Amino acid sequence: MNFITEKQNTLLEKGQMIVLHENITHSVLALADTFFLLTLAMNTKKDH
Repeated sequence: MNFITEKQNTLLEKGQMIVLHENITHSVLALADTFFLLTLAMNTKKDH
């Protein structure tokens, strides 16, 4: 699976993980039959 951002392309293989900070535009290209888990963590604190 090829993980693509504006600044970098990363080839991910079985068992690898990638983490992004917020507001990073990205795309994913499957090079073969692939599945992946997308996990989102939301900041629930409210700024006052």
